Amino acid sequence: MKVTRNATYALSPDDVLAIITDEEFQEEKCRATYAVDYAVSVRGGVGRAVVQTERTMPTEHIPAFALAFIGNRFTIHETQSWSGPDAAGGYEAVLKLHVEGAPMTGQGIRRLTSNGDGGSRDQIRVEIHAAIPLIGRKVEELAAPMVAAAAEIETELLAGRGQ
Repeated sequence: MKVTRNATYALSPDDVLAIITDEEFQEEKCRATYAVDYAVSVRGGVGRAVVQTERTMPTEHIPAFALAFIGNRFTIHETQSWSGPDAAGGYEAVLKLHVEGAPMTGQGIRRLTSNGDGGSRDQIRVEIHAAIPLIGRKVEELAAPMVAAAAEIETELLAGRGQ
């Protein structure tokens, strides 16, 4: 199941990437997405940054059929592997998501590009896959809005930094 999120910021791609690769911002993102516990790691610098978060999430709003696969809490591992800038000053990240202990993954691309007026465009595309016989599609349909909501929270936090 595909998840997309597009956003624009008043900040340049360089400035947005500097925020994304800041551990304090990643910690703020974890808190804003309701993680009950989290760990953040940022390695590298411009051109080769790797951002990793590990968020333990509550399951209060998860249907009973899915709880059998994830338990009372679940941990999401997210990796953003950034490269760039390209000739136009944009950046690209390979995105990877994994739910610990469950056959659920997400892979995609995130692009930060100039919007031509000093600001930037942020395009997030993730494909969610649940390798669970018979109910995999239902689990993907359950997970996709959660991934979309987390992406929306992150882009709103970023937009707030540019004001």
